[in-house]
Amino acid sequence: MTHSRITRAAAIAVVVLLALAACSSKNGAKKSAAKHRLTLRVGLVYTTSGDGGDLAQAVLGATKLAADDAAKDKVAISFVQGDYAGQPGLIAKTVNSLKGKVDAVVVGTPDPAVLPPLAGITGVPVIHTLIGNDDLTRRSNVFSLTPSDNLEAEKMAAYLVKVRKYRRIVLISDTTTFGKTGKTVIENALRDAGRAPLRSLTFEPGGDIHTDVSEAGQLNADAVILWVFSPSEASRIVVEVQHMNFSYQLVLSGNLATATFAKNASAQVTPVAFRDGMLSVGPWAGPWFDLRRIIGFYTRFQTENSAQAPVQAAAMYDAVAVLAKAARDKGAVDGQDLIAGLEGIKNFEGAGVPVSFDANDHEGIALDDLGMYGYTKDQESMGGHYFPDVDTGGGFFTIDMSSLDLPAKYRFLLSKV
Repeated sequence: MTHSRITRAAAIAVVVLLALAACSSKNGAKKSAAKHRLTLRVGLVYTTSGDGGDLAQAVLGATKLAADDAAKDKVAISFVQGDYAGQPGLIAKTVNSLKGKVDAVVVGTPDPAVLPPLAGITGVPVIHTLIGNDDLTRRSNVFSLTPSDNLEAEKMAAYLVKVRKYRRIVLISDTTTFGKTGKTVIENALRDAGRAPLRSLTFEPGGDIHTDVSEAGQLNADAVILWVFSPSEASRIVVEVQHMNFSYQLVLSGNLATATFAKNASAQVTPVAFRDGMLSVGPWAGPWFDLRRIIGFYTRFQTENSAQAPVQAAAMYDAVAVLAKAARDKGAVDGQDLIAGLEGIKNFEGAGVPVSFDANDHEGIALDDLGMYGYTKDQESMGGHYFPDVDTGGGFFTIDMSSLDLPAKYRFLLSKV
């Protein structure tokens, strides 16, 4: 071999070795990066006062628990708090302040007034835990861990008509955006179930409720569905029903399954008002759940926060937990990577029912995930022998097993009803 050929061969060898070294370096960098701690910035939109303010502790407490668990898997989560303090005029400013500062947003308020400004947050995932608006997830970056209005209405109607066999059902809703939406979906769901509402009544928040409560009684209603935005308004109606000695079943929209509502209502009515349970609906049910996992979350929340968690706290925990999993799966916290990671979530078990998303479905809760909550004065009351239970301090929210779509191997549970 001549000197020039040796030089040429040596040069080629050097190039090849450099290329291999570069590939090795890149692969090593990827492996090294996979072991590194990821840092995820999550914006929390919530309120510490006004409607939804009673859930502030649940928002902060549940998301902190999720962050603590994520840290064990090398995902460090920091929170950017967006508290609008119950002031409608601050909502847009609060939401806009998160832009460019977070990798994802978790919405822990039931107020639909946050939806317009949230539409301006693009490029990062937005996860709702308390708003069930049916149009939410039409945006490509929006995910939901709360049942849609239509799903809640369908579950309520099926339970009341097919399980409880009620024939005379009256709807009372308020004139808020939330109430108007509920009025439409409940009326449609009852008709689809073969039992159109006997009467659909409305009231202005803070206005006369006596007339509607009285009319429902005069119609000899079997059940009255309350679809109202404010727990305080619902409490007024509960108390009015009690004072007027009506015996119809009260059925509450899912947003009212909170400890604050329970305490307010139970403090003002006698135990007989709970003889049949005051019902609500929510995603804290499902025949496949690991009971120890769910009860463990609520026990842990109480220990660390010195307070009972409302049933919705599970969704707040899961919102942060699925974001952490998406970040781990993708090895990145870029907004688009997180969105893609969320769309790959399948049967994720956090604090509530298993959650699944895909590219065409950002609804984490399905109809067969839902069960009816019963609210009872104590566990010895009729309707109180269901499980799991969450003690609110004023009574118990419990799962009515007969409202669940149980597979064959779990139907033995119905014998406990």
